[in-house]
Amino acid sequence: MEKHQHASDFVRVSRSYPCPVCDHDHWCYFFGDMTAVVCMRVESERPTRRGEGWIHVLEEVPQERTHTYQTFESVTDANRADPKTLDKVYRTLTSQLHLDRPHRANLMARGLNESEILSLGYVSLPDGLRRLPAIKSCIDLYGEKLLSVPGFYLTEKKRIWLAGQDGMLIPCRDVDGHLTGAQIRINSTDGSGKYRWMSATQKQRKRGGVSSGTPIHVAGRHLEANRVWITEGILKADIASLKLGQPVIGLAGVSSWKTSDLHAILKKLGPQSIAVAFDADAKTNKQVRHAEKKLTQALLSMGYCVEIADWDTDSGKGIDDLLVNGHRPRLTRYSPRVEIESLKDNLQRNAARSIRIERIKAEHSPVENPSRKGEEEISIEQIRQMTADKIQHVSLAEGGAYLFRLAPGMGKTFTTIAVEDQLWRAGQLRPVYAAPRHELIEQNQQDGWFSIRPRQPMTQAARDLAPHQGLVHIQSTIDQGHSILDLSELSVLCYQWEPANQLGAQRWSVPKNLCTTDCEIGQTYGAPGCPYFMQYRVEPPIATVHETLFVPQFCQDIFGNPQLEFYGSPRQVCIIDEPAPAKFRDTIEINTTDLGKAIVDAWDKDLRTLIEIVRAAAESVARREDRTRTLGRESMQELVDHAGGEDKLGKLLDSASAEAPSKHEKVVVAIDMFIDEKPKSWKVLIDGEVCYLPKAFADPIDGESMKVVKGYAIREQLPVIRDFEGDLNDIPLNFQFDLLTVLQREFSLFQKGRPYNSALVFEPLAIRPTVRLNLRRHFHVPKEVPILLLDAQGDPQLLSRLLGREVETWEINATPDAEIMQIVDGMYGITSLWNGKQKKPTRTLERLLDKVVFPIAQSDPAHTLIVTWKKVADYLRELQDAGEISPLVAIEHYGNLSGSNAYESRKNNILLGTPQLSPNDLEEMAHALFITDEAPISTETEMRWEKYAYQDCDGYGYQVKVRRYIDQRVNMLAKLQREHEILQAAHRTRPLLHDGRRIFLLTALPIPSLPPTRLMTVDDLAASLGEMPVGDRFTKAVGKGVIERCYEEGEGMFCTKDIKAALQQAFFTLAKRNSLNTDEKRQLWRDFPSDATIWRWIREVAQELGLERTQVIVDRYDRPDNGKSASRPQGVTWFYVYHRCDLTEDEVRAMYALEVDIEPVDRILLSDTAYPSDRETRADESPTGLRAEWGGDLTWEAGPSDGSEPP
Repeated sequence: MEKHQHASDFVRVSRSYPCPVCDHDHWCYFFGDMTAVVCMRVESERPTRRGEGWIHVLEEVPQERTHTYQTFESVTDANRADPKTLDKVYRTLTSQLHLDRPHRANLMARGLNESEILSLGYVSLPDGLRRLPAIKSCIDLYGEKLLSVPGFYLTEKKRIWLAGQDGMLIPCRDVDGHLTGAQIRINSTDGSGKYRWMSATQKQRKRGGVSSGTPIHVAGRHLEANRVWITEGILKADIASLKLGQPVIGLAGVSSWKTSDLHAILKKLGPQSIAVAFDADAKTNKQVRHAEKKLTQALLSMGYCVEIADWDTDSGKGIDDLLVNGHRPRLTRYSPRVEIESLKDNLQRNAARSIRIERIKAEHSPVENPSRKGEEEISIEQIRQMTADKIQHVSLAEGGAYLFRLAPGMGKTFTTIAVEDQLWRAGQLRPVYAAPRHELIEQNQQDGWFSIRPRQPMTQAARDLAPHQGLVHIQSTIDQGHSILDLSELSVLCYQWEPANQLGAQRWSVPKNLCTTDCEIGQTYGAPGCPYFMQYRVEPPIATVHETLFVPQFCQDIFGNPQLEFYGSPRQVCIIDEPAPAKFRDTIEINTTDLGKAIVDAWDKDLRTLIEIVRAAAESVARREDRTRTLGRESMQELVDHAGGEDKLGKLLDSASAEAPSKHEKVVVAIDMFIDEKPKSWKVLIDGEVCYLPKAFADPIDGESMKVVKGYAIREQLPVIRDFEGDLNDIPLNFQFDLLTVLQREFSLFQKGRPYNSALVFEPLAIRPTVRLNLRRHFHVPKEVPILLLDAQGDPQLLSRLLGREVETWEINATPDAEIMQIVDGMYGITSLWNGKQKKPTRTLERLLDKVVFPIAQSDPAHTLIVTWKKVADYLRELQDAGEISPLVAIEHYGNLSGSNAYESRKNNILLGTPQLSPNDLEEMAHALFITDEAPISTETEMRWEKYAYQDCDGYGYQVKVRRYIDQRVNMLAKLQREHEILQAAHRTRPLLHDGRRIFLLTALPIPSLPPTRLMTVDDLAASLGEMPVGDRFTKAVGKGVIERCYEEGEGMFCTKDIKAALQQAFFTLAKRNSLNTDEKRQLWRDFPSDATIWRWIREVAQELGLERTQVIVDRYDRPDNGKSASRPQGVTWFYVYHRCDLTEDEVRAMYALEVDIEPVDRILLSDTAYPSDRETRADESPTGLRAEWGGDLTWEAGPSDGSEPP
């Protein structure tokens, strides 16, 4: 045994050299010079300084216990052992070794303490024969199995030996904690690197042994954290994990990893984000920067949020140095480049496509860790306190209107109601809260506040009560003398709620036409005694819906209640939650049936003539070939034409007087017989005469009677038998006054000969020709009552116009710290997602569902919310009912989510498509809301470039062309229905309050308040979800991925002869798959990339990986028979190899002997070559130029006679 020169070194006992004190072959160890032994079992007078064992001085050097060396047969087809076997072998090996003092000192200098060093299992690997005891221990236990363990190999003497230079052995652990390999930090280096894998060379492995490969090390696998770090180096990862308290993955090199291995590790660790922490010189080292980009792209494709760790080089070179020096890295979310080239290709093929994406040079540097946009120091609690202080201040002011524009989830409604409740209990004011829906009132209900209920009972049991049962219920309560506050105990407030609602829907005054005429409660107690109307005169704070504020009488009862003075309420405040501009429009739909009934009812001759003209104009518009609606001047021109000129129409409008129609009470009329049915009338025989009864006023009962409108029957002197029991559906529409008012106003504007804003529309596409009136509604809140508007996206200018008072704004902006993934392929309006004619989804919708929506929903249905157009949402619900979508998935439609907290527990929020009003609806709303403006509404549009709040890793931003309205009034309304609706939907999962939220914006519309953390194409998003490779077609990304896979499988090198075959195979696989997909164009072989294209892909991959290019020439001239045999080709062949480390002749022979036909007698010449430029690539088409990249053969009939090199 070779003795150590320094007594500071130690050698573990073994079977060959057992402990001379206790005679065991493990645990104890010798001094390096064999003059003493540390026995761990038998005590002596000299314990070690660390208290581990006792020193025994030996009188003589122990002799080796001789035994025969074991020999083994060659094993050339061995595969690497499984992780459990590797773990056993490596633990046996390290148990026979120890850590010497220089190595221990080095580790402690790097920030590790004794316990940490011991837990990490570092040992020193001696050189030469000094490692023999450890090797023999492994041989005794595992024998031939060692040849499947990296590092062990079979020598020429058929003995198993351990490869590697002497140094510190650093164990590599997999995600399950198994030792699967080791690196050696060598004691002396030749300049080619300090760290080497404990692995035999390819030459050493010829007789037996396996390559180490580049296993991935996992440090701190037991630590639970949402973030996992990735760095280069095993030792570096161990130190970083201890200092961070989080898992750290150590790569053997910045490019030494396989996607499949890395993905499997991350799936087990389950992080939400991954921080890549290569050395600080990554910014200046082009090779490292390329490797970092490749790694981040792979991580993104796995669906992870990726961050880049950055720090100053003065603070440390590696992440371990930085942490040991007491610093922390800066984390910046990685923003990849958007692959928009495929979109540009589509544009060239489809010039009519509206979406256009461009890459632009960004003006600003990337933003670090997006948080509450510039308000990082302000917490949610602080924002709520600031909001509460402001609310209290303005609530006690006189009049005015204040818009609180805080993002959903900031608690603006909760905070406002809490503040107002305190002020009310302190006797300072009474609040009135108005919400868009009754559900939100229930959600925000406070003790002591009174909620105004609709006439229709809130429970099904109460709705099922017969009217007389409801009457008994109400009368018994009133007769018992219950107070007003006991109204909450009544399950029914109005026993005639059905006819009342029908009257209201037909625009009749319910108090005048029902309460005082047909209601026993109203006739007995009057309107003040009706429980329904009592609600509006209660003294406590009131919660109601927006519609209440549009009714003058209700506002008078609420804000002018004399009881308030009696109870000492000093002042009031009105809180309007989520004010909706659309509610300021009152639409009346008048079809030709309604017009016909009004003609019969009209007593005023001029009014009857006028309505007849309106009906004729509506029918005329419906008969047009283009069937387009008319608005404003065009509608009025139709009326003028059918009236016989402006003068005649003007006289009619001046002389006509509006009158309320009758309730269309019906009677039973006797007939002799029923003769026939005509398109607009019934042909009957009455008193022996043929009569035609209009269908608008008559319906048959049987062969002897018909029900006829009472007024018509009296006017035509028909034989009435009796009254007919009324039908709620027979109540006519009360529109005459509104129609006459609109016509009079607009005719005067029409006569001025210029455009004007109009409320009059002729709609030909309804079930019947229709006249639509778009009227402006007004709030009736007294001017002295301050109004607090709670709206995250409210427009103060628009709200000022609607309320008739100046609106001041108070806001604190906030951006959710969520993963926001936005696609750039299209806006995805309703027509691109839904085929309205065929009533089925488009291929575009099916593609989005298959590639994005379904994979997300299937992976976590209980935490997924899908928000889309109503028609699409209904279709998805049908799929849900059919079992194709999990019932746990929540499905909602745009416009139905304002203020809702029902989906706060959902983590995935998919916003499918861009919501928007139809151009016609938007135009009519604008006309209605700005009816008094002198400037006419314009719906002219233009395309504008708008930037995304996104900057990629190369410093570029992106912009998209968006269609916008030139008229700012129309544009304001369009944004409310589009951007603001998307924002409302995005915040339903409350991303401001909860971590780990993901928002998928399946629309290319830029939303400034939702800056994307990832901007991508649909195919990129699908790839990140693991459902498909990047792109369904054979794109550049797919091709480069194939090349990189060849590099990984070739253990750090690839041959160009392999690439083309691999690309052809990948192309065939994609083409075969797409042949079954009707949504994709069939790919033909002519679509396969050209040689020049493939060469560019190879060059880009090689440069990104930092590979060298070597030309390999194989000279076969020395073969027997001059190589003239057909099976043994003669001459020279050449090809190119791209590789990372130095390429040797032995490696070429081992890797390509069979593929290229290399025999031992052949000579191999290696020549390093540079990458040719694009110009050289295009210009050189000779066999030794571009095509030579794939290799080739030169043959000759006779070899050179002078022994010179072949040409």
